[in-house]
Amino acid sequence: MTTDPPDHARDLPNADALPCALASVDSDGRLLAVNPALASLLGRDVQALCGGPFDALLSTAGAVIYQSYLMPLLRLHGHLQEFSISLKTGDGQPLEVLLYASSRGSGAQRVHDMVMVPIRQRRRVEEEMLRVKRAADEAPGMIFQLLCLPGGGGHFPYVSEAVRALYDSTPQAARESADVVFGRVLEDDRAALLQARDAAAAASSPWRASARIRRADGSVAWHEFNASPRLLANGITLWHGHVADVTQRRVMEQALADREAARQASLAKSEFLARVSHELRTPLNGILGFAHLLLSQEADNLRADQRRRLAILQTAGQGLLHLINDVLDITSIEMGQLSLHPTPLPLAPAVDAALAVVEPQAQAAGVRLARAPMTGLVLQADARRLQQVLVNLLSNAIKYNRPGGRVDVRAHSEAPAEPGLALACIEVADTGCGLTEAQQAQLFQPFNRLGAERGAAEGTGLGLVISRQLVQLMQGSIGVQSTPGLGSCFLVRLPLAAGVPVPPPAVPGPGADGVPSPTRGRVLYVEDNAVNVLLMEAIVGLRPGVQMQVCTDGAAGLAAALADPPDLLLLDMQLPDGDGSGLLQRMRTHPALAAVPAVAVSAAARSDDLLRAREVGFTAYWTKPLVVDEVLAGFDSLLARARQSPR
Repeated sequence: MTTDPPDHARDLPNADALPCALASVDSDGRLLAVNPALASLLGRDVQALCGGPFDALLSTAGAVIYQSYLMPLLRLHGHLQEFSISLKTGDGQPLEVLLYASSRGSGAQRVHDMVMVPIRQRRRVEEEMLRVKRAADEAPGMIFQLLCLPGGGGHFPYVSEAVRALYDSTPQAARESADVVFGRVLEDDRAALLQARDAAAAASSPWRASARIRRADGSVAWHEFNASPRLLANGITLWHGHVADVTQRRVMEQALADREAARQASLAKSEFLARVSHELRTPLNGILGFAHLLLSQEADNLRADQRRRLAILQTAGQGLLHLINDVLDITSIEMGQLSLHPTPLPLAPAVDAALAVVEPQAQAAGVRLARAPMTGLVLQADARRLQQVLVNLLSNAIKYNRPGGRVDVRAHSEAPAEPGLALACIEVADTGCGLTEAQQAQLFQPFNRLGAERGAAEGTGLGLVISRQLVQLMQGSIGVQSTPGLGSCFLVRLPLAAGVPVPPPAVPGPGADGVPSPTRGRVLYVEDNAVNVLLMEAIVGLRPGVQMQVCTDGAAGLAAALADPPDLLLLDMQLPDGDGSGLLQRMRTHPALAAVPAVAVSAAARSDDLLRAREVGFTAYWTKPLVVDEVLAGFDSLLARARQSPR
């Protein structure tokens, strides 16, 4: 060690060999001696440092502290321990050190010996610890160390600041007792939570558990615990883990679970209604079919009272069928399972077809039907569902009219409110008793007949609800204008098909002599229900040129079709040895049967049933109970097509 004056060097033996920085300062603050470690630390020469003022080695802030605080303390007490002060290196950079000092001698001969230890590494560690603590405090949830004693007690050696928000406590309180956390857990959940923790500790496995806790404001929250154990001596377990408030996630999970439960319940309801529909439609097929045949073919042989009873039977059966159809439609719409196929559809023929359906009802009620010209209007709509809406509105207009009343159907185009949204407005106006504003407000509520259930008019209160939902699914709207005592006008707005010309009316194709040819052909009917077979045989009997063969299962049907390929296939969709779709697919693998028209005959009436049948190759779908006139028309059309198509 270099000294100035040399007598002080003798008081610091082996100073040059020490790894820490040493300096001796006189009572005036001048450097008497420095060792190479200090010179190296500052990046300066030993000789240049000796004799200079000590505060020249300090940063500006360090010099102020040295003069105003450090030296007065040293003179007063004669020693200092771990005093943090900033030196200044040769290139002007600050250097934090811990300074240890002691004084010897007295008066002008007093010397202060100083040892300086750089704290760069310590500072880095402290800063890193500070960053870690800040990250832990700012992280979502509470980070913790939990010390569990064998007797069941415990405390948190460390918890992040989140303990304040999660448990309304302080880190200090948590360090004293774990009850500040576990005491907040609801009694119903506490035992299971602690048992899960102890079981995880015994197995040296992670602890993952959730529990409800009571917040300071009395509300309940869900907390999730995740921690890993470290087994210490004497049965002590140290847990390192994290607690998160998962209340929102639990709420979302519960909402999803509730939604899934509701979906499953709706599916179960839908399937139940479909099965009920199937079971009801099958006997209705015989009831309505034979009632229709008796009234239309045997009326002259029946007494008046017999005809009246048959008519009552037919009306009651139709009422039950309408209820079944309405409930199925409501269910399908609610489930989002109703398939629509909008196509360009001329309005006038659609209205005429609906008027033809309700004409017998109008005649029986003494109500006159009238349609205004509506040439040129082509809608973008589903033909079947538009027919359903129109028939419902017309039927209501007749049902709630007065004897001698009138129902008018009008239509016009409306200027689009937005480009590309041109609409047609269809008006169905009646001369009935009208509706009050209160009745209009309740008009589209399911099963609400607005008091009409106390009168003679029959109904379910579902028709208008279904009609509005169908119109909305076709991108339209339905509304009403009504004045009590004068009548009501229902307005249906549906999109027009842009740029589609109106097709000419269809003309039935004549035979060679200009007269429609009688229907001829061979039909194979695969059906296991004897009543359904009897009804179909009775219907086929109305077409003398049609011959029908019956098989009661799929295997027999396939064998019969291959032995003598028919002109038309009628396949029941539920057979003893399989379903109609599978039978048709097997038939289509044989060239002789690949092009034979096939009709699905089923009591399943949902739109997705019809869609699946189309997808597997059925030409048509006849729903039980069969409508005799529609079946006859189907025979005429399909057998005529079969004769024209070479196979």
